[in-house]
Amino acid sequence: FQRLIFGNKIFKTKEYHLFKKLCHIQNRQLDVDVIKHAFTFNLLNRHNIIKKNICVIGDGKANCVGGLLTMNKKDIKIFSINLTEVLIHDYLMIRNTNLIDDDSIIVVNNEKDLENPNKKLFLIDASKSYLLKNKNINLFINMVSMQEMNFKNIEHYFQIIKSNSAYFYCC
Repeated sequence: FQRLIFGNKIFKTKEYHLFKKLCHIQNRQLDVDVIKHAFTFNLLNRHNIIKKNICVIGDGKANCVGGLLTMNKKDIKIFSINLTEVLIHDYLMIRNTNLIDDDSIIVVNNEKDLENPNKKLFLIDASKSYLLKNKNINLFINMVSMQEMNFKNIEHYFQIIKSNSAYFYCC
């Protein structure tokens, strides 16, 4: 049914195959949520936006972070903001599938943690998202979690995005 719904074009892209590989590693089905990420990565890659510092707001099941890690680009740093419980789940999924060495992950507690050059993945509790103001992040991605936030939280994220003069992709 996916081919009927989405057509054949997406299934021939490198992004689809990237997420197919991720789902195989995670031992899960490539569902509609994952295909949304394939479309997103395809769009962002066509505009050469997936580079340097990327922040994922409210990732679910480590879909976006997992895709970024599976791309295996050495020059990107990933900042993942979420609720504590979800960050723990994402960390366990990433750790159990060996998408990245544990030494390359840090749980951010203060601004100094963000300056660690040896880390690739920065896990940030949503209550500490303010630490990302003016941090040279060039892309923020939010797939569907802003629909779960109140306007005050959304405005807070827009202030962080603006302070970085960053692109913002929201599905």
